[in-house]
Amino acid sequence: MSTITFDTLRFTEKLRAAGVSEIQAKAEAEALVVAFSGAMDAQLATRRDTRQARWSFESGAMDGRF
Repeated sequence: MSTITFDTLRFTEKLRAAGVSEIQAKAEAEALVVAFSGAMDAQLATRRDTRQARWSFESGAMDGRF
């Protein structure tokens, strides 16, 4: 699992300063953390992915198309 640095306290404080309720600001911060984590996991290759790519490359299984 990947991590991303996201200052939820600062984010909620900015929302609060803009007039958003504390409950909603916290909920939005938590939702963004979940969304960012999911996006990062979907974009980053795992160790298994890199091993499979290396095997494909070394075995000649890749035909040069992307």
